[in-house]
Amino acid sequence: MDSFSGTLFAALLWLAGLAAVSAGILNLFFVRVAMTSDDNMAPTLLPRERIVIWRDAKLDISDIAVCKHPSQDQYVVGRVIATAGMTIASDPQGGYTVNGRRPELQSNGTLQFLDQRSGHSVPMVWGTTTYTGHEHQWMSRPRERLRVVPTRVRSGIYLLSDNRSSWGADSRTLGEIDPSTCLGQVMFRLHPAHPARDDVKHGWFEIVK
Repeated sequence: MDSFSGTLFAALLWLAGLAAVSAGILNLFFVRVAMTSDDNMAPTLLPRERIVIWRDAKLDISDIAVCKHPSQDQYVVGRVIATAGMTIASDPQGGYTVNGRRPELQSNGTLQFLDQRSGHSVPMVWGTTTYTGHEHQWMSRPRERLRVVPTRVRSGIYLLSDNRSSWGADSRTLGEIDPSTCLGQVMFRLHPAHPARDDVKHGWFEIVK
């Protein structure tokens, strides 16, 4: 091996070692890789997707948070739609308001969605929500109205599932969540559900919003 080849090989080994150490440090201190287990956050997240969570992130409006269930030994995943001091309530049009302001809703039509709990394909209305400059997707059963008990968030955060027809895993039933119990914020999708689905298409290595 000549001098140049030896130097290049050594540099590549050094870079590989640095990348491995950096990945280990990130995993140890900054991120955690996890697998989704349900469709509460569909269409944004589907069951059996591998995601990257930024640990101890400061959670803000529209972030997807991973938090401890208040009464069970498990985690819940939901979108932050209100923080301390804000008031959330249902609105007459079947959506919700935060501090009296209704997010902008856009419907993209209806799709046949494979519901995890029933195992059947069901029709779901889906679209996008825009609030405080942030845009994300949502879905719900046709003609189903979102029911939110008027709530003023005292000191925690209010989580809502992007799958509005999914009950039991957000603040509509759990109440406000203590941010200190949250693992962090979902930032990235490493790989989509396997086997691939026909209803909602996700790709590899995607930023999650």
